[in-house]
Amino acid sequence: MTQTTVKSLVNNAPDAEALACDLSAMTPDQRQRHEQAFEKLNSIRQSVLELPDGYAWQFPGDTDTGFVVAEFMLMEHLCCPFFRFTLEVEPGHGSIWLRFTGSEQVKEFLDVQTSFGNSAVD
Repeated sequence: MTQTTVKSLVNNAPDAEALACDLSAMTPDQRQRHEQAFEKLNSIRQSVLELPDGYAWQFPGDTDTGFVVAEFMLMEHLCCPFFRFTLEVEPGHGSIWLRFTGSEQVKEFLDVQTSFGNSAVD
């Protein structure tokens, strides 16, 4: 993921929330681990569910995937603190869900990031 800034998304209003991913919030090692986790999750993501205020990604419910999802979420929170993350593990050996949500501006930010939204699922 590259450093991204999206300002005044809603109606180009000057008082709209400015969103920016700050990759400098991570060490070089963290950035590398974050990128590796993102690539891994992109390759095993089962579905993307659009939510009113963001998106939810579905993953297999195995322990190894759970560790990768948790690490990715924590690294993403370092550079993009405006996201609200929710991690859900279904009962039994069900799916793992990672939700990215937030304000209306966050949803629009995610919409322009094709790797987050619906277009990323084959």
